[in-house]
Amino acid sequence: MKRVFIHHDMPFTLPLLLQQMLLVLVSGVAYWGAYRLNTLTDDWSLYDQGINLIFFPAGIKHLAILLARGWGALGCGLALLVLSFEFWQGASPLQLLGYSVVSTLATWLGVVLSLRAFEVRNDLSNLRFWHLPIMDIITTGLHAVLVNFFFVLAAMKSEHWISNVLAMMLGDYIGSLITLMGLWAVILLGKRLRRLSDQEAGP
Repeated sequence: MKRVFIHHDMPFTLPLLLQQMLLVLVSGVAYWGAYRLNTLTDDWSLYDQGINLIFFPAGIKHLAILLARGWGALGCGLALLVLSFEFWQGASPLQLLGYSVVSTLATWLGVVLSLRAFEVRNDLSNLRFWHLPIMDIITTGLHAVLVNFFFVLAAMKSEHWISNVLAMMLGDYIGSLITLMGLWAVILLGKRLRRLSDQEAGP
């Protein structure tokens, strides 16, 4: 019998497919959790069916696609599809599927165009703080236009198109900006704590 020796100094890595499925799961759960948090603000932020004046899940979707690309989009899209049966009454499963696909792809397209416009590398190493608000405007604007255009085509909404676009863009922008700023603050805090740790460990 041939023996197999395992070197303990070799880094342990998950299989690629398992990593991808984990990204989908984490993105979906984060989106679902952000939506549950957002429902606490419905008394004053709910503008219309499918539109909030502050929408934290938009930030989670933006962040998931920024970090995990297609797998993050898939996780958020699946979560949105499940949740849409809860918050969108009277729509058919096919309409809700179309809405979830268009919403997810619109955000994905916005992120991709933003990254190319600023020539951000795939590893995000040259991403700057000032990029985030502008990327947010591009992504939320494109998302609001395409999703509300789909609403009209799918006969889910037919009135107040311009005001719906502006309200969705505002809510997504605020929610996304809060999420992205929070992430940036965590990154800066982590860097500061690492520098302090290095200084204490130094000679």
